[in-house]
Amino acid sequence: MFTTIIGWSGAFLMLAGCTFALTLGGKNERIGATAYLLCWLFSTLARAGILEKQYSGIAVMLLDITLLIIFASLVWKSSSNWPVWATALQLLVATLQFLYTIDFKPTISAYFTVLNVASVGIIISLIVGTFIAWQERAVIGSSRDDIGRYS
Repeated sequence: MFTTIIGWSGAFLMLAGCTFALTLGGKNERIGATAYLLCWLFSTLARAGILEKQYSGIAVMLLDITLLIIFASLVWKSSSNWPVWATALQLLVATLQFLYTIDFKPTISAYFTVLNVASVGIIISLIVGTFIAWQERAVIGSSRDDIGRYS
């Protein structure tokens, strides 16, 4: 029962954080939230039995690498700090998936602990980045996404 409560609260945090980013965030926050939601949806479908068991781990690893590339491109193009944290935590998730794919399996509790803590960290960094971008636009009095950081 406790695991179910933790799972539902994590899903609620993810949906609430991505909704917050999609509604009030700038262009980078919307890209990050959309990519995170799409990768979450596709990985859920891959694990739910759409693919055969032997290919679902590889598909999830490829989705994690794709999300890592998207976050890294946001670091390159963005002047905010949240993509750096999201990229670092996503790199941890991608490394964990790679280790699991090559049969260097950690204990199941360590696997899920790292996966859940990193995922919650990504969502928290997205929420904080969205809040900062929202407040910066509110102070400047503009709804444009292409304002400079210190303009």
